[in-house]
Amino acid sequence: MRYLYICNTTQDSINKVNIEKFAVEDVIKLTGVNENKVGPHGLCMQGDLLFTSNCYDGSVSIVNLNDLKSSSYYLGRNCRDICSLGNHLYIICGDSNNVVTFDLNKKEIIEIVPCGDSPHSIDCCNHSNEIVIANNGDDTITLFDSLYGSDIKNIKVGPAPTKALFTINGDYILVCESSAGSLDKGCISVISSKSH
Repeated sequence: MRYLYICNTTQDSINKVNIEKFAVEDVIKLTGVNENKVGPHGLCMQGDLLFTSNCYDGSVSIVNLNDLKSSSYYLGRNCRDICSLGNHLYIICGDSNNVVTFDLNKKEIIEIVPCGDSPHSIDCCNHSNEIVIANNGDDTITLFDSLYGSDIKNIKVGPAPTKALFTINGDYILVCESSAGSLDKGCISVISSKSH
């Protein structure tokens, strides 16, 4: 079976949708760090684990897909998106304009990396171990090496980028430039991950 997992931000839950039947098979309820609203906003998976970045209570939730049990850990305000590489989660915290590195073994924050204004999405590249963030507030993407948290580059792109993704082979970064707030149409830019 193949499944699609969908964040229900205002319902504090994740829908598990059977793709063949196109039907919801299960609803995974999340409990946050302080028993208030959780607000799952972004998610990623690794093996039998599902991770959500939670924008209401500033946490990350870790869900075991075998038994649907979850645990949550506070990271910072307005956690908008998440990706994983190895034993680390990378979560953008929109209010502080940072990327938090969370160690899955230690269950703690091990590094905080600055990014641009109002980060909106994050993606991890398995080939190069690089991380890219789309910064909606200052029309940039931030690119850095996940192994060292160094060599941070802020690259100017078109207006109001909402998403940045690596291609499967990691050679290019695709940037969705929404042009929100203007009369211009949005576009997709293709940037070399080697030469920028």
